[in-house]
Amino acid sequence: MISVLYVDDDPALLDVGKLFLERSDLIRVDTAESADQGLNKLKTTVYDLVISDYQMPGMDGLAFLKVVRARYPALPFIIFTGKGREDIVIDALNCGADHYIRKGGDSRSQFTELIHTIKSSVEKKRALETIFHLNRLYSVISRTNRAIIHIRDQQTLLDEACKIAVEEGKFLMAWIGMVNPATKEVRPVAAYGYEAGYLSLLSITVDNIPQGMGLTGSTIRECRPLVSNDIQSDPRMEKYREEASRRGYCSSAAFPISSGNTVVGAMRFYSNECNFFNDRELALLKELTDDISFALEMMERDYTLTELRRLSDALQSSNKKLNILSNIIRHDILNTLTGLLGLEDMAIQITCEPESSALLVEIKESTRRIQQQITFTRDYQKIGGNAPQWQNVYEVISKAAGSVKMGSVRLSVILDEGLEVFADAMLEKVFYNLIDNALRYGGKLSVINFSLLQDGTSLTIICSDDGIGIVDSDKEKIFTSGFGKNTGQGLFLAREILGISGLTIKETGTFKTGAHFEIIVPENGWRRK
Repeated sequence: MISVLYVDDDPALLDVGKLFLERSDLIRVDTAESADQGLNKLKTTVYDLVISDYQMPGMDGLAFLKVVRARYPALPFIIFTGKGREDIVIDALNCGADHYIRKGGDSRSQFTELIHTIKSSVEKKRALETIFHLNRLYSVISRTNRAIIHIRDQQTLLDEACKIAVEEGKFLMAWIGMVNPATKEVRPVAAYGYEAGYLSLLSITVDNIPQGMGLTGSTIRECRPLVSNDIQSDPRMEKYREEASRRGYCSSAAFPISSGNTVVGAMRFYSNECNFFNDRELALLKELTDDISFALEMMERDYTLTELRRLSDALQSSNKKLNILSNIIRHDILNTLTGLLGLEDMAIQITCEPESSALLVEIKESTRRIQQQITFTRDYQKIGGNAPQWQNVYEVISKAAGSVKMGSVRLSVILDEGLEVFADAMLEKVFYNLIDNALRYGGKLSVINFSLLQDGTSLTIICSDDGIGIVDSDKEKIFTSGFGKNTGQGLFLAREILGISGLTIKETGTFKTGAHFEIIVPENGWRRK
């Protein structure tokens, strides 16, 4: 609907004009019989266009036009008069009239022309206003994105975003509120523009209660933009309607602000115009708040990464010191144990009593076990020391077998030579321990087999032999620290190494028919090159 103010000192013509114009069902007409009366109506009512006669008592049409142009620069103005001198037309256009239409002749034709002129003038004005509004918002987005690039502090960015919205977007006021995760309350953290204590009156929560039914609480809870294009008639704004009116807030929009997948707050915009927020402006403002959300997420990630780096550096420094201390202590203990073993050998050789000799042999064996356990701590210390990596299984098994004296036992490796698994750098130690254990405890075995079992995305590496096997009661114990006849650490170490990258190992063989170890590789832990 187009709202028109028609000013003329002829009441009869005003009635006829109002009748003709309102027949179109697109135009609503208010009339005034003088320029002064027209100016008073302009103070209290918003119009899309003014029609005025030229020759009127008191203030004529040109004087009226000059006042309207000074107060309402963008308001379309049509001179509609019987006076048609060329100099009057030129003066009217020079003073800012949009159109000049002469009265007289057929009423239907002249009012049809007037209706067409009204429509085209208002459409032009609205198009220019839309362009102006959109350009303002594009300027807001552009300047905010520049701020995002250069600002690395969250509070500074939020303050600047509100300032830009008011200075570039010409909003009366903009503010940002963040949710307190503990209380679910929304607390204003940044604001700019004509606020005049308005924010101190707010009591907002994201819970589904009366305090959370307004635009801010609802937009956070529902994770979508919400608009009130007429605050005075919007029930959601009832609690703040009077205070909003005092400050000239006519319409408002709320947009959620997120960090990652979590809505952490909202940004509010206030305009002094009703029906300010249309679909295109909402889309641009959503783009703006999405950019702010992305910036907050990046800041949070940077902060997290900085903290992780700080903790990682501290942990590496601590581990380095512990490793140095451990190496020194282990070196000194091993040297002492080597000397002790030498003394025990000498004592065994010079003693004459069988009981003392047997006791010394037992002491020597205990000393050797201590030596082996100390050596084990060196291997265990290396687990996880380097990042897991892709390793060719065939090559790792072949290298491990090269470190073992196989004797008459045959090694059979039935593997895809392109198979790689993602595992700790000590993977070779796993296969070495499996081969070594088979040779030590397998009894009279003739072959050790390595093979693959693939079932869809599932992959199992199998190590089996034809030796004595393992009794059912020991199938899980063999992976515990200290269990076994030698160091008791080999299979424990193997499970720990595999566990670094999510691989698991179990023994599923049948006693007296051979051992059967299965290494299960997770779905994303293997590939073929």
